[in-house]
Amino acid sequence: MAQWYDHIYKDNETALKYSDQFIQKCEQAADSIDYYWLSNAMSFKMFLLQQGNNDGDAVIIAQKIADRLEGETQPMPKAFGFRQLCVFYERLRDSDRATKFCRKGYQYNEEAGTEFFNNSFYETLAIVMDRKGGQSDSVLYYRKKGLHSAKREGSEEYMRVGYSNLAYNYSEQGNRDSADKYFKVSADYFQR
Repeated sequence: MAQWYDHIYKDNETALKYSDQFIQKCEQAADSIDYYWLSNAMSFKMFLLQQGNNDGDAVIIAQKIADRLEGETQPMPKAFGFRQLCVFYERLRDSDRATKFCRKGYQYNEEAGTEFFNNSFYETLAIVMDRKGGQSDSVLYYRKKGLHSAKREGSEEYMRVGYSNLAYNYSEQGNRDSADKYFKVSADYFQR
């Protein structure tokens, strides 16, 4: 319901109200509620607050999510929480925290033998490095790792974006042949 008010009605205040109600119900249910849904609701509120230029309160929610991750034992919800935090901090342009949560996410996946959201972790690292003016080889390395993960995860949405971003990076380097190659691959995914 909160997402409807935000996306359809563009009513941030009502969306926050519904988000708070859902978070409260999830917290009252405690053990019977899947951590994924609580993390999802808290993440949505965090992004709503950020969208409303209330970064301070959004960071408080982010810290609550991070605290809850310590006790989470299910791989997908834990990886989802790391993903939400790395994307949130990237949007805040807090490169250090974004990098920290991306790395925690893919390291956790390695330890757990899973790959949940690895494409997001690697792509966010590429964005952070690109923004910081990092080595173009490092940016390309993480973009390609993200694409590799997306293929394994079957994420066509990420494939479209990932190949487009990779083409842009090659274009920025003046490598027109590679840029054209990856723009064409990206276009193929958009036409599916």
